[in-house]
Amino acid sequence: MYLEERVQALEMQIELLQKQLESLQGAGEELFLTPKEAAQLMRCSVQTIYLKVQSGDIQADMSTGRARIPRSQFYRKKEIPKQPPLKRVKPEKPITGIEDIRKQMFG
Repeated sequence: MYLEERVQALEMQIELLQKQLESLQGAGEELFLTPKEAAQLMRCSVQTIYLKVQSGDIQADMSTGRARIPRSQFYRKKEIPKQPPLKRVKPEKPITGIEDIRKQMFG
């Protein structure tokens, strides 16, 4: 009985390791986008993508004669926390002239 339980546990471990191996093998592959797909992702025109490739803002692989853009460069590396907008503070009394300012500051 002990051997059967041990074999079953090892088979489950082998299955788990095979699944992990398959996921890791697929993780190293770079996904490439066409300029049209990149434009859809960035919500801009295809012409804008080509202009950004020419200016160097977007890296593209041109070895095949067609632009292939690595998808990884569109991922954010670090999330920027959003801050609430600043509220405008209105003075209690309207300030008119330097004398009013001096009175408010120095009493």
